Formats: sequence, structure tokens, C-alpha cells
Amino acid sequence: MGADDDYLLGNRYPVFLRADGLDTSEEVWDELRRTPNTAVVSAAMIPSDSAAFVGGGSDLELEGVDVLDDGLPANLRLEVTEPDGDTTTTLRVIGVVDRSAEYLGDVVTSTEGLSRVTGEDAVPGNWFVRAQDRDEVGKLEVALQRALMDHGVTTTPMREEVEFRASSNGVVQWLLMAFMGFGLVVGCAALGVVSIRSISERRNQIGVLRAIGMQISGVRRLFLIESLVITVSGIALGVGLGFAVSPGLVDSLRVDLPGVVYTVPVSVLVGVVGVTLVFSTVVSVLTSRRAGEVPPAEALRGQS
Repeated sequence: MGADDDYLLGNRYPVFLRADGLDTSEEVWDELRRTPNTAVVSAAMIPSDSAAFVGGGSDLELEGVDVLDDGLPANLRLEVTEPDGDTTTTLRVIGVVDRSAEYLGDVVTSTEGLSRVTGEDAVPGNWFVRAQDRDEVGKLEVALQRALMDHGVTTTPMREEVEFRASSNGVVQWLLMAFMGFGLVVGCAALGVVSIRSISERRNQIGVLRAIGMQISGVRRLFLIESLVITVSGIALGVGLGFAVSPGLVDSLRVDLPGVVYTVPVSVLVGVVGVTLVFSTVVSVLTSRRAGEVPPAEALRGQS
């Protein structure tokens, strides 16, 4: 892709791997604008030897660089050859942007650099129009469609497209949360099964406790506390493992998407823990009531 001066100076895509002498993303885009035989590539073209991150994903792959490197080697070059094989142009790679820059393509150079590659003037195929106010995007879209309809030009609001992609990712996240919720239901049901089995296997103990004077409420309270201890221990273990594993997962994502920030969804976490406690408490109360209903005489005779 070839980008004109206005686009190169106006975009805000971060460059996380830069050539020597270029300290900021703005300097990379300015160098790309001023020097024709330069290029910026997508992180999808960069492989990785890290076990925490699988690089690549593009039809093109650069050698001699890794996504975990601190910078780009000075001799990193791209050789672009025309389909007829007669013309070859060498581009120096000066930056790598993350995969969130989907509208840039795999390789980006200036319009002058693209003209040197193709041997002819670059003709714009895509225009990016910035509205002064977000509320005016709809009116601007309609105006552009009316003005350019005869030329076969179509318009796509970037905000709607980004929101659509974000909603698609949200569906996957909701599916994962649904599986997690199903796991919670199964866990609560398993707690009830374990409690009922414990009551059946400890009928003699219940009979002895009742025979020495323990009230029904005491037996119920005993099994209720036992079930709640198991529940709280399971919740603590799950939350602890989540806090131990999640930072590493986010760090591996940050290699590919530098803008990713690790945050703890406190409200969601509190909600999940609360729902788990409520369901487990209900199951524990029901099973503990059954323990209190065991007749002492039958329990001492070992009858089920």
C-alpha cells in the first residue's frame, strides 16, 4: 500500500519495533513520508520463537527479526519484484506496527515509494475522511454518497465497522463466559452429590451424634459448615489460580497488541463469586436438612 503525506502525518498507529535512530512512532511515519525507499510492515509478517506467542499469520514472513526484539536490524530489506520479473525495488523496513492496524495492509510505503515500485503514478483507491464531530459522521456519509454516486464510490463508516468487529469478539467472550457458568452449575451440582454421598456413608456417625444428645439443628449445622468450607476453598483456589495465570496470558497478548492493559473486572468477579456462594449455599442447606432427618435408631443399625 502507498499512503500520501496527509495520511502518514495524521494516523495514530503505534510502531512497537523501530529502526535505529527512530525513537517514536511519529518519527517513523515522518521518515516513511520523507524517504521513498522505506517501508513499515505489519506484525503479522514477523515470526516469533517465543513459546508464549505464535507469530506470523501473513503470506509474507521476514527473516532475521523476532517480535520480542527491542528494535529492527539495520540490514532488514524487502525486495519487491514486478510480476514480469524485469524490475526489482529494495525497500528498507523501518518499523513494525501491531495487528490492530488492519487498514494499513502488510507492507506500507509512501505514494512516491509505490510509484518507484510500480513504475507509474500511484492512483488513490481508498480515501479516509475525518469528521470534525462524531455526531456529523452520518450526515457526512450521506453527503459523500450523493456526491460520488456516479463514480461508483462506496462509503463505510469506520466506527460502525470497528464496533461490528468488536461485537463479534464480544460474542466469543460471552460464549466463554457461558461455558464458565455451565461449569459453575455443574460444580454446585457435584457439591450436592458429594454431600448426599457423605451423609449416606456417615449414617452411623450421625446416629451416634444424635444418641449422645446432639439436636437436629446441630447435625444440619455440621454438614452445612462442611459444605461451605469446601465451597469457599474451591472459590479461593479458582480465584487464586486466575490471578496467577492471567497476567502471563495478557503479557503474551501484549507482544502482539502493545495496547493491551491488564485489568481485573472487579464487578464481574464479585458477581461470579456471589452467584457461586448463593447456589452452593442452597445446595448445602438442602443436603444438610436431609442429614438432620436421619432417624438415630436406623442410623445405629446401619440401615439405609
